[in-house]
Amino acid sequence: MSTFWPRSVWIPVLALALVIFGWRLNSVPLTNWDEGIYANVNLELFRSHDWTKLTYFGKDFLEKPPLQFWLTYPLIGVFGPTELAMRLWSALAGAGTAVLLALWGWQATQKRSVAWLAGGLFVLGRFALIHAFRSGDLDGLLTFLIVLAMYGYWRSLATPRWIIVWGAAGAAAVMTKSLVGLLPLIIVGIDILVSRGWRRIGWGNIAWAAAAFVALAAPWHIIETVRFGRSFWDSYLGLSVIERTTESLFTATPWHWYLGIIRDRFWPFSFFLPLAMVLAGRRAGPEKNGLDRLLLLWFAVTLIIFSLIQTRREWYILPLYPAAAMLLARGAAAWWSERQPRWMQALGLVSIAAMFGHLLTDTTVRNVLAHIPVGRGLRRVFWQTIPGQILFGVAATVATAIAAALLARRRCSRRQWILGLSGGVMGIVALTWTGRYIRALPAALPLKTIANRVAQEKANELSLIGTKLKKQPAGYFYILRLDTHSAEYASGTPPPTPLVLTTTEEKNAPLNTAGKRLVKLPPFILLDLR
Repeated sequence: MSTFWPRSVWIPVLALALVIFGWRLNSVPLTNWDEGIYANVNLELFRSHDWTKLTYFGKDFLEKPPLQFWLTYPLIGVFGPTELAMRLWSALAGAGTAVLLALWGWQATQKRSVAWLAGGLFVLGRFALIHAFRSGDLDGLLTFLIVLAMYGYWRSLATPRWIIVWGAAGAAAVMTKSLVGLLPLIIVGIDILVSRGWRRIGWGNIAWAAAAFVALAAPWHIIETVRFGRSFWDSYLGLSVIERTTESLFTATPWHWYLGIIRDRFWPFSFFLPLAMVLAGRRAGPEKNGLDRLLLLWFAVTLIIFSLIQTRREWYILPLYPAAAMLLARGAAAWWSERQPRWMQALGLVSIAAMFGHLLTDTTVRNVLAHIPVGRGLRRVFWQTIPGQILFGVAATVATAIAAALLARRRCSRRQWILGLSGGVMGIVALTWTGRYIRALPAALPLKTIANRVAQEKANELSLIGTKLKKQPAGYFYILRLDTHSAEYASGTPPPTPLVLTTTEEKNAPLNTAGKRLVKLPPFILLDLR
């Protein structure tokens, strides 16, 4: 295993990640609930200058650990209370994860193609853009730390002292999102038992890793327990962990719901995951460094744990996608360089046909096809019918095989041309969707626009009457970051200041019809009662 990391391995992946995760990062408004709540916690922490206390709406915020909030504190000092400051760590975590996967792929195989695919597939997954690496949520940093912990363990199989990275990164993951950060400990624990890895790592090194974990994760939890007692654990593990584990807090979903999420959020690469897993399973037995076994365990354990939890949200399984990207990259390399048995070739053709058939359900592909005559015909015949999609998938696969046969003697074999042509289609679809998605993100939010107008008025105080901004945490952030002092009052309260923010709801009708309307963006109205 080489530790030499050529620039040609990581620079292309880093450049792609920075473009995708950084483009329009500061111009897209914050989103409500988690991102908006965390932004307010960040702002209240920055203004209080009390690193020992997180608050939200002035009350103790005990639901999440403080690591990302601590890291964001200096960013607010540099960039101000902006979207960039709230999201930068997530974007850097996404770029860092992609680069780490590329370097890991290079070290495991000494193949640039594997490195580029591991990082590129991760960056181009749709999962990376939703509640992840373009957001002020905690899941992006959590994912990077989990990947770092898994990488540290894998390196320790050859260089035992690397196990300390596993312990330290696992502790940082816990300090980012509580018990979810224990995933690396669970996965590695199973792998050590299966492979008897303690013989290679040594109990002394494992003890040092455990000491690093405890030293980094325990002090804050102990301090919070001393300060708040049982109420800390009720908040920390109550709603965030125990209730979400035992009951569905949102829309009920079946146990296999995440399989559909993986299909859609890792589209179009997801159709080749079963094939990549079969290839990894065949290599896992004789493999010396245990990477394929580790990746399969990583993917399976994460999927099983979150499928057993009753509250299911699509971003909960974000930590399994790095393993999926690595599996696909290694599978593609094996398919390219090694002749496969006929049954594997048949499984590959079925995967390609399924991918092509599902193309017709993709919005991006539909928009492109709708502009050409053949595409309009396909819409009538194929798009709404499963038999039509199957027929299209088979026809497209046959066409790809014929093209590969015609090109077979030009540098590559027929097998390689089939992989290259279908991979090219997937890359184009993924890049096109990513560009369209980022361009389509909103550039305005009603309360952000209103906050900008309040700033223009240069008023000292703003009254919030009947607005209930706790239900609009992103909007509340834009109001909170103003130099204008704001205070919230119940509906029907006589306006204590000339500048008033209220709503169009009927309960506020006596007020919202008075004065001068500076801005009206339903359901909000900014009034000047002077």
